Formats: sequence, structure tokens, C-alpha cells
Amino acid sequence: MLITIDDYYNIKFYNETKEALKNNGVEFKEYISTKPPYNYYIESGERPSFINYDEATESQARFMVNIVRALKPNDDYIYERRESYKNTKAIQHYALNDALEAGQKSGQGIFFTANKEDVLRISRDYPRKIYFLGRYFNRKYKVFFTDNLIIKNLLNPDQILVESNAFKSITELEVDLNFRIFKLQDRLEKLSQSPYVYKGKYYPIKSVRPEVSDMYVLT
Repeated sequence: MLITIDDYYNIKFYNETKEALKNNGVEFKEYISTKPPYNYYIESGERPSFINYDEATESQARFMVNIVRALKPNDDYIYERRESYKNTKAIQHYALNDALEAGQKSGQGIFFTANKEDVLRISRDYPRKIYFLGRYFNRKYKVFFTDNLIIKNLLNPDQILVESNAFKSITELEVDLNFRIFKLQDRLEKLSQSPYVYKGKYYPIKSVRPEVSDMYVLT
């Protein structure tokens, strides 16, 4: 179930609740809404018994995106511990990784799918980084992102998932991907550092957390 406790408790209590979930071995995922009031949501199979909460509606669930996951222990304090960022500043701090930040800066973004051989070939004729953002639906569906729509000239139409150069926040494109393509059966997962392809070469990430980075191995 998807719940928020933001209307009942402060940030300190929220962080303590997350720590309690970890300490008790409860598996959960954490999201932030891209719509005001930008509440945080926790997804878990456990129904809370001792705290107040609101369960997310279907319309609210549509606009949630994953919090960036820390690739290294040194990044934990940046992403794992919620601070007093509010509104769109919270989105920028917790929901954008290096790939999406590039799209936010350029004002363009495109998600597409390809196999390893295709993306290496495409990258030889494309002058910017192509970020690999993981494998989905039993890890068979490889998703890539880049921050310039000129790459469309190198893609087949059926490879393009979602694209835009008319957004205020790059998370609008992420929400579109999650809803239209993934049907909310999956959501884009983001690491604090993304592997990428550039000029015909694949640059993997160095991780001490294989349980986090395993789905980002391009094969």
C-alpha cells in the first residue's frame, strides 16, 4: 500500500519512521509527489498500526516518482535522509539525478529503448552522453535517456518511449514514462550516478552496493 504521513508528523518523525522500517527488516519504497503539496509516500506491504496516515488515491499515485537511490554510503545523507527542502526544491534535490538534471538544463529529454549493440552504434554519431537508466519488466526492457532530441534522427520510431522539449520540470517526462509506458507496474529508478554510453564506449558505474546497481549492468 502507498501512504503518506506528511499531514500528521514533522520531518524528524518521518526520518525516524524510515529508520524503524529498516531496523525491523521491512521492505519499502519511497516516492515524492510531483504535484503540490509535494508529499512523500512510502510503499510497503505492511499496514501501519500505530501512526496516522493517508492512503494514496489512484490519481495521486500517477504523479509520484522515485527518490534517487544512493550509490555509495557517502551519498546516504544526501538522498536517504529527508531535510527541510520544500516544494520544487525538494523535487530538484531528491528526484533528479545526473541524467535528469542534464535534461532539466537543456530543456529537452527523450527516453528510448535499445539493445547494447544498437546504442553503442548510435553513440558514435551522437555528440552527447546517452544515460543507461536500467532494465525493467523482469530486466528485459533496457531504458536509455538523453538530453537532446536530435538523437531521434538515429532512432527507429518504435524505439522512442516518451520525449518532449516543452516541460517545466523534467519529472513531467518521467511521470509520462511511468504512466503511459510502464502503466505504473514499474517506475523509473534513479541512481545518484548513472552509467552512460559516449562515442561508442560504455562507461559503467563503480558500486559497493550491487543490490542497488545490479539492474544497471548493460548486457
